[in-house]
Amino acid sequence: MNPEDKQFLRHHLLTTLNTVSPISLPVSTIVQRAHVAGFDHIGKTEIERELAYLAGKDFVSQSPAELSRGINRYQITAQGIDYLEANGLA
Repeated sequence: MNPEDKQFLRHHLLTTLNTVSPISLPVSTIVQRAHVAGFDHIGKTEIERELAYLAGKDFVSQSPAELSRGINRYQITAQGIDYLEANGLA
């Protein structure tokens, strides 16, 4: 994936999480939404890698689901919302 596509995907991920905030989403739902948005060539592993990158930047938080610790859920942080607003994406 080239840098522009990567940035577009990251923006999509943040926007998706912002849309449902303050609710968190499992990665399976995030992948489905990415596919609907035209990222159908991108798999779960790559999306998880981008979510980990965004978590490292403190734009996204990751936590295990309450009923199943093997499922990670993702939520946008205040810093992620600030980034979207500063860039006219929210």
